[in-house]
Formats: sequence, C-alpha cells, structure tokens
Amino acid sequence: SMLVSALPLPQVFFYSCVAILAGMEFADFGTGVYHFSVDNYGSAKTPVVGSQIEAFQGHHEEPWTITYRDFCNNCFPTCVATMPFLVAFEIFCSAPFVLLWAVVACAGIAFCQEFHKWSHTLRSQCHPVVNWLQDRGILVHRSAHLRHHKPPFETNYCIVTGHMNPILDRSGFFTRLADIIARFTGVRPRCETGDRFAYLLDRRQKD
Repeated sequence: SMLVSALPLPQVFFYSCVAILAGMEFADFGTGVYHFSVDNYGSAKTPVVGSQIEAFQGHHEEPWTITYRDFCNNCFPTCVATMPFLVAFEIFCSAPFVLLWAVVACAGIAFCQEFHKWSHTLRSQCHPVVNWLQDRGILVHRSAHLRHHKPPFETNYCIVTGHMNPILDRSGFFTRLADIIARFTGVRPRCETGDRFAYLLDRRQKD
C-alpha cells in the first residue's frame, strides 16, 4: 500500500502493534460476549446456535472433555463463522492497518476454542510454547479460566487473552447486559436462575 510505504518505519511498527493488540483484545471481548450468551440463554433447540449452547452446557458438566477434541473438530465452527467477515474486509477495506486488525481479530475468534482447550489441558501435556504464551499473559491462563468453572459460572467468560475478564467483571458489564436482555425479554440468565439441562445431569449421574 502506498499509505504504508509513505510512512516512516517506526510509525509503521507502532501502528502495526496497535492494530495487533486491538485485534487480540477485540477477539477476547467478542468471545466473552458470545460465551456469556450461549452459557446463559437458549437451549439445544435454539436455531443456528442450539448445538453450541448444548455443547457449552455439557462443557460445564464435564469440562475436561474439551481436551479430547482434535483441532479440526474444535475450531471448525468458529473458523466458518469468521470466514464471511474476512472475505468482506478483503473486498471492501483497503486500509492496511484496519485489515491487520481484522485478520488478528478474526484469527483470535477462529482459534479461540483451541486456546480454551489449552486452558483446560494439564501443563505437562501442553507444548512448551503454549505454556510460555500462557505464563506471559498472551493467551488465557488455565488458572484464570478455571475460575469461570465455579458455579454459578458468572465471571471470566473471555477465552483468548483473558485480559478483558477483570475489566468486564469488575465493571459489572455482564450484569448490566443481563438486565437489558431481561428488560426486553423477561428472561434472566442461567447464572442467576441456576437452571441446568436435566438430561446432561442425568447422563453424568449414569456415567
């Protein structure tokens, strides 16, 4: 791009870093909002996302099972979901730093379930690079994410870097979001009502 070539190298580096960081944190925020939504609303019969709602509820009952999934099985739905946005940015956007932000954000969302899986995987079973990234706060750390798995499952929804979790939790973002949803629908989130999918509980008891 002529815009980038006309800029001094330090400026290009600075804008690139800002775009990458913003993309990562947008992905973290986006996964948190989506995670909150499927954790707390809908059922297995909900159109389009019903299977994901069911999967997230099953994950709360048996969180370790995510570590059994291979990469393709784990990330296929999120990769498909981000593809139209990547295509749209490629077609309609010519600003290089916006494109960089979009690629990083979409990549973070596309691979978020793999980062999520690593946060449930024993340190000894993770690649050293993964452990290094978690230890330095680049990817969500297992100790941070495991706080989400304490009933009523009302905090630590973000699963990319985890940086947005303390900001959203301390500000009461999800509580306010739940109030807005309740105002329009009359439905309170599962983290308040304590509702669980009975057949998942029955299956767990039988196992």
